Amino acid sequence: MPRTGNVEDRIDQESTLAVGSFPKVELHVHLEATPRLTTLRRLADEAGREIPEKLNPDSDGSHEFESLPEFIKALAGINPLFSTPQIYGLVLYEYLQNLAEQSVVYAEIRYSPARPVLDRGMDLGELMAELGQSMERGEVDFGIKSGLILSLSRNRGADVCTRLVEEAVAMADGNLAGFDLSDDERKWPALLFQSTFELIDKSGFPATVHAGETVGPKSVWDAIDLPGTRRIGHGLSVYRDSELLDRLSRDGIHLELCPTSNVRTNQINRLEDHPIRTYVEAGLSVSVNSDDPIAFGTDVSKEYALLTDVYGFGMDDIENITMNAAEAAFASDDVRQDLRRQIADGYEAIRNTELQGAAAAP
Repeated sequence: MPRTGNVEDRIDQESTLAVGSFPKVELHVHLEATPRLTTLRRLADEAGREIPEKLNPDSDGSHEFESLPEFIKALAGINPLFSTPQIYGLVLYEYLQNLAEQSVVYAEIRYSPARPVLDRGMDLGELMAELGQSMERGEVDFGIKSGLILSLSRNRGADVCTRLVEEAVAMADGNLAGFDLSDDERKWPALLFQSTFELIDKSGFPATVHAGETVGPKSVWDAIDLPGTRRIGHGLSVYRDSELLDRLSRDGIHLELCPTSNVRTNQINRLEDHPIRTYVEAGLSVSVNSDDPIAFGTDVSKEYALLTDVYGFGMDDIENITMNAAEAAFASDDVRQDLRRQIADGYEAIRNTELQGAAAAP
């Protein structure tokens, strides 16, 4: 599928600056793809490893991938750099600072223990504790609330995923907001993980599932039929099934949308091809998210800028999208109530500033 146009051409710098002060919520971002470029370079130098060309800020490699598997392979190339729980904690802390500087009031960051824990023997309890400490420091130092989502890899099979859930629940100690199911939805359909999700639901945790990103609506149907599924990551093919649109709207199942990601991994040809407007007009709850910032050359502010530049949404629409994200957060009722207040107050302050500026204009 040939791609036309350039993502950067559709992200107006002035629009990105304009939405900079908008209160934002990010629900779908992978920690392993968030390191600061200076941190990534330092880790690579210390490990004596090369950064994959398409992830290397010092190369001429583009951020476009021919397929999702090609992207996953590139990202796997930097995973060994995350060699200790402390490095994971540092990357999370720095990313929370980055988000706070973009006026993000709440974020959920997902991380995968597959490679560090299963392949390299890192202690899951130490990893979770370190991430929890960084989350707490981020709130104290930057005023941003956050939650951690443990991402299970379909490719490891249901038995391995179930064991990880058992261990994570036992070690959570308040450092876990929910679970995610990711990776190859074609070879590993969600229905294979029924027992895993029964355990997640029984343990009192919500879940989100990557579905409808690379295959059709059937993948999303399978995902929402799992116990405890409250959100879908990507959901790019949902618009092709009117009954599915009705089901998601009726049950309030949130779609974590990642437009730039879908172009970068060659799932859609152009940003204009993304069905976000169809979803909003159908009454679905949606958010926009960066997914893998370092790989795709984006961040949450750029995704918000697309809402105006590409999809034609106004400030009221963007506030509603942000409120939807807050309502869909895997957070306590008290946190969601506080987020509603912050978002409403933030957008009202921006409107008042614009009115004052218009009144003062000659």
